[in-house]
Amino acid sequence: MSDVKGLECDLKQIKESGIAISYGETTKTISVATPIFSWEDKVVASISVGGQETNIGEQQIRKIICETKKAGEEISKELGWIKPR
Repeated sequence: MSDVKGLECDLKQIKESGIAISYGETTKTISVATPIFSWEDKVVASISVGGQETNIGEQQIRKIICETKKAGEEISKELGWIKPR
């Protein structure tokens, strides 16, 4: 990312969705990441899943997103985090 406005837009979207998706430009990989929150509602870590883009279809990406978010929330709850309503 070379422009600040584009980065700000991406960060806003990531914050709203709770998920970051990265497509490798030269490596043909995909990575899905979500934050891990502490009991203070602060991001203390993240969890990600990655693989070769050619081996992961659109339906699998949706499932990976769902499962990654679920895992992030479960780990966060173990740390005492309470999901905002």
